[in-house]
This record gives sequence, structure tokens and C-alpha cells, in this order.
Amino acid sequence: MGKRLVGSKRIVGRQKNLIKIRNPRGLEKYGYDPDFKASTRRRALRKLVQKEGYATAIRRLNAVRVLTRNTLPKYSRIYESDMKWLQKEYGRK
Repeated sequence: MGKRLVGSKRIVGRQKNLIKIRNPRGLEKYGYDPDFKASTRRRALRKLVQKEGYATAIRRLNAVRVLTRNTLPKYSRIYESDMKWLQKEYGRK
């Protein structure tokens, strides 16, 4: 499972899949901060969805959620709850 073929050489072990964030301040630009109340965060998320779209908003929240999972679990849970709210609010109906 952890082996891959590259050309004629075999690489042993798994390669890490890194999340690349092009704009680390992408959520703050719209007034989003995990320390704010839910209503303020959701207002910022509405702005983000209007400007950049639903898929971009979900991707950004998910990337930050994954990156903070071990270092800041409280914030990770906040990002996850906001992601679920977005899915409920803007997802397929």
C-alpha cells in the first residue's frame, strides 16, 4: 500500500499530501475569526460565498480545519461547525 513506482525505481514509504494555501489570510479578509461569535462568523462566511463562491469557502474552511486539528482542536471544531452550517445553508437542496 505504501509503495509507489516512479519510473523504474521503487519508492518505499508514503508520500505526504500537503495542503497548499495560496492566500493564508483568505478568511480574515472577509472578517472571519474563530474567536468571534457564530453570528459574526456566519456574516463573514456569507460575504465570502458571495464574492468567491460556495466551493471555495468550503475548501478554505476544510484546509484550515485539517491544519489545526492537532495544534488547535478548539478552533478545528469551530471550523468544522461553520463548514456544516455552510453545507446546510448553501449546499444542495
